[in-house]
Amino acid sequence: MNCILRSATLVFFTWGKKYVGPYDQICPLQSCRLLNVIYVLAGLCYGAGVIPVDFLLKPHGVSVTFTTSVKPSAEPFLALTWSFNGTINVITSTSVDIVGTGYENRITLDKSTGSLVLRDLTERDNGEYELIIIPRGAEQIQGTVPKVSRPTIACPTENLIEGKTSVNLSCNADGFVPTRAWMKDGKPLVSGDRYSFYDGNRVLSISPVDRKDTGEFLCNVSNDISFETAKCRLDVHYGPDTPIIVQTPIGAELEESVTLSCFADSLPKATFSWRFRYMEKPGPLYYIKEMEEKHLGKYICTARNAITGLEASAIHCSYKINSDQDSVSLSCSSSGSSLSFLWLNGSSEVTASDRVQFTDGNSTLTVINVTRYDQGPFRCRVSNPVSDGTSDPVNLSISYNITLTLSPSQQHYEVGSNISLICSAVSTPAALFYWFLNGDLLSDTGPELRLINIQMSQSGNYSCQAFNNKTLRHETSQPSAVTVLGKVLWCDSS
Repeated sequence: MNCILRSATLVFFTWGKKYVGPYDQICPLQSCRLLNVIYVLAGLCYGAGVIPVDFLLKPHGVSVTFTTSVKPSAEPFLALTWSFNGTINVITSTSVDIVGTGYENRITLDKSTGSLVLRDLTERDNGEYELIIIPRGAEQIQGTVPKVSRPTIACPTENLIEGKTSVNLSCNADGFVPTRAWMKDGKPLVSGDRYSFYDGNRVLSISPVDRKDTGEFLCNVSNDISFETAKCRLDVHYGPDTPIIVQTPIGAELEESVTLSCFADSLPKATFSWRFRYMEKPGPLYYIKEMEEKHLGKYICTARNAITGLEASAIHCSYKINSDQDSVSLSCSSSGSSLSFLWLNGSSEVTASDRVQFTDGNSTLTVINVTRYDQGPFRCRVSNPVSDGTSDPVNLSISYNITLTLSPSQQHYEVGSNISLICSAVSTPAALFYWFLNGDLLSDTGPELRLINIQMSQSGNYSCQAFNNKTLRHETSQPSAVTVLGKVLWCDSS
């Protein structure tokens, strides 16, 4: 019998496929062993993509041939035994053949090489098959095709940071492992982009890591008789991305409550802070109980990630503009060449019209006679053939025109005079008007307040408020002072 004893290579065939494996130890046992396992499945496929399909889908009734690398011996073997799962006799051949129960008329044994044909396969034939050969007058060796052990992956313990960290995942398993396959979230990984494979797919290199790498990596190892899987979960820390600021309500007016909310994609979650002029406030929300002119200006939200050490900021601007008479210009600047500028109001593109003008290569947007529909948020999108970017949003706080006039208009009024105060406002539908004296609501309503036979007790600051019962918005005029003086009586000196 031709059994090579040192640094040997045992060659065997399974179902017509040839496998070669190194075996380096001399066997002290009185036999030469060959291990193999066959799997027979009835319409059921385990680990698709891990074990070869033809290996898994052996249907009922077919045959499998175990072909050894043993060359025919000049003398018959002293004994030859095939067993199943270590205890069940398939056939023992000495001077007579003893065929195990259930294998009658299903096997054919080549006594000169030990090769075996097993026919009419069923699910019961799944398992491990062992061949023991005892030759005449020759040293015996043991040769096996070991199952692969459960692989292990040394998952990184350090923090993985997007764009900065690279990682190598090593998939280690004992036994003859001809196949290693890597998967991410159930999908096969292929070389390219940031993924590279080394040492026969044993090592997966990711350089650099990306947020998309967060998830579960699988390493599937297999050989002819077994397969196993190891898992490793990666969490890639990233961000924060440029924050997004949302104002609620979008078109807030003076005297309304306003909430600014700041969001930023980040792992772990970002912490937030606000800066308005010289004031700072922690948290993702900035709440203004009642919007006044002192609250108009630039708000800066900053997001910070404690692990990546990065921070990003966004700016939110609120301005007061008198509608139907004022104009506003917004300018956008960016470095680079071959720049194209696109303006957005909310999610809609801003296009040129009688009231909307673009200048300086579309980098400046001018809105003439602003209306309540021009509140924004406005953004500028800049692009060239290489890259693109979008500016932070700018919101405009539109103050609707409201005027209060006195008739007659003079500094002082005598007791008993008649005065007319007229309030006007641009509103659709027409506004409702309310009147105030020194901040106290009067019972009078309507666009005109008539003061007949005015008395000194009616002196003070008069203001009117216009209210739109459809939009539920209101605007209050600047106060007008009314000073009532007593009549001057002249004495006759005669």
